[in-house]
Amino acid sequence: MITARKSFRHDADDFAGFLQSDEMKQEYYNRSPSFEGGGSDAPLAKLNRVARQLETLIEDESEALRNQKSINFSEANIRKNRQLLELETTVNACLNANVPEDKIRSALSGLRVKLAQNQALLQTHVRAVREVSSIISNAIAEADSDGTYSMAVRYRSNL
Repeated sequence: MITARKSFRHDADDFAGFLQSDEMKQEYYNRSPSFEGGGSDAPLAKLNRVARQLETLIEDESEALRNQKSINFSEANIRKNRQLLELETTVNACLNANVPEDKIRSALSGLRVKLAQNQALLQTHVRAVREVSSIISNAIAEADSDGTYSMAVRYRSNL
């Protein structure tokens, strides 16, 4: 069963904090103004749109990583967090509108593929950063050493 995660709620809490009761807050989190009067297809259409927008953001990040382009990761993360919040709200709206889970999964399948590709690229970059930092650390240790403790330094750095 698909359930929405609550982890991205902090971005929406700015407005929800003004609401008095827990019922009002829950109503705020579960509502989606663009779905009103749109029938059961409207939430699914919005889910498809939001998923494609998030896919585009992930593709842009992946492309920058592949081509070693400069990217402002702070700004990219802010945009992704906003899209994830909208995705969560949209999934909740789909669940509230009784959209079948297989249709929700289908709408998110392309996003899953893009995220897997992005994850592989990020793992490659993290491994490269670790290797470079290890090389730099070893070079610093060897340059600072007079040879007295070189075996201990080498032994510890290889653990």
